[in-house]
Amino acid sequence: MNLNVETLRGLEFLEEKVRNEINNAVQERTDLGLSVPAEVNVQVGYNSGEDILAYVSQNEGCVTLYINVLQGLRDDIEGAMELVKYFDQARHFFNDHEGRVLDCLDDPINTVEDFERSFASEDDLVQYKQGFDVRGISYGMHSMFVIGESARMAKLLGRVVPEIERKVDDFDLSLMRHELDHIDFYSSPWQESYSAICKSIGDLIVDSDHLETLRSLNQQFLQMTSQIIPVIETRACFFDFVKPGEWGNVDFDAVKDQVNKEIFRSYVQHRCFIAFLGTLVMQGQCDGMIDQETTNHLWYWGYGHVGSSKALNYNVTEGNRNMVLKIKDEEIPYWLRQAMFNSWQAVGVIGDAYRDDPSRLLRGNVALGFEEYLDLVGA
Repeated sequence: MNLNVETLRGLEFLEEKVRNEINNAVQERTDLGLSVPAEVNVQVGYNSGEDILAYVSQNEGCVTLYINVLQGLRDDIEGAMELVKYFDQARHFFNDHEGRVLDCLDDPINTVEDFERSFASEDDLVQYKQGFDVRGISYGMHSMFVIGESARMAKLLGRVVPEIERKVDDFDLSLMRHELDHIDFYSSPWQESYSAICKSIGDLIVDSDHLETLRSLNQQFLQMTSQIIPVIETRACFFDFVKPGEWGNVDFDAVKDQVNKEIFRSYVQHRCFIAFLGTLVMQGQCDGMIDQETTNHLWYWGYGHVGSSKALNYNVTEGNRNMVLKIKDEEIPYWLRQAMFNSWQAVGVIGDAYRDDPSRLLRGNVALGFEEYLDLVGA
C-alpha cells in the first residue's frame, strides 16, 4: 500500500502517529481477510470542511482522508471551539482553501488581496462576491470579519497548537480504522456509479435545457443516498465499537444495537439529512418553486439542525412558506425514513458477516446496488 501523509504547518508532529495508526489498521484488515486499498492519501489540517474529526472525500478521481485536529480537541482545549468557528467562516470566504486561512492569520490584508487577484477576470471576482450577497451576508461583511478577527485568532492558535502537541499521545486516531474502510469501498462499482450521478448533477445544474434529465438524476440520487450511505457507514461503524484483536470476543447483538443508534444519530440525521436537503432545494430552484430567500431559510435551518456553524453564513427571511413546510415536514422525513429502514437491514446483514466470516464483505465490493449488496454479503 502506498501511504502519503501531508500536514499543514504547525501540525508536523502528528505525521508519525497518523502513519502508525493507518499501518495498524491495514494489518487488522489483512488479519480479518478484508481488502486493503492500494493507496491512501491523508491531509492533516485544523478544520478543513466537515464538522467531524475525519472524513473521506473524492476529487477528480483522487480519494483523500482529511483529519480535522481542532474538531477532535474542541471540547478538551480552551479556545479550540472558537478557532473551529473562525476557520469555518474564513474557509468559506476563501472558497474552501484552508491554507489561505493560515496565511490570513499571518498577513490578512495581503492574503485577501492575493486571493482576489487569483480570479481569472474581474467579472469572475464580481460573480464570486455576488454569491455572498444572495445568501444575505455580503462579501464585504465576511471580509471585515476575516481580517478583523485575524490577529486575535493568530494569538489563540499560537496558544492552542502547543496544547495539541502536549496532548498528542492522548489524541485518539483509532477512527482511522473506520475511514480506511471508506477508502476501500470507494473503488467499488456501486460507489463509482454514485459518484458518476453526483458529477452528472453538477454538470447539469446550470443547463436549463435539461431540467427533466436533472429531475430524474435528482430522484436517483435521493434513492441511492438512502441506500448507499447506510451500507458505507454500517461497514465502517463496526470498527468504532469492536476494538482491534477483539473481533472473536464480543457480543455482536449488543454491538449491532450500538451501530444502529450511531447510524441514526450521526449519519441518517446528519450526513443523509444534508444530502437530501441539498438535492430538494436544488430541485425546487430548478422548478422555480424556491427563491433565494427560501434557500437561505432552508440552509440556515438545515445546518442549525445538525449543529453546524455553517448556519452563520446565511441571513434568514422566511421565503416561500409553503415550500419550506413541504420540505421540512414531508420530503425530508420521508427520505430519512427510507434511510433508517435501509440501515436496519444493513446492520443485520453486515453485523452477521463480521461475526461469522468477515471475508464475506469482500463479495459486497462488486455489488451494483443495495439488494445485491445484502444478497452477496449475507450467508
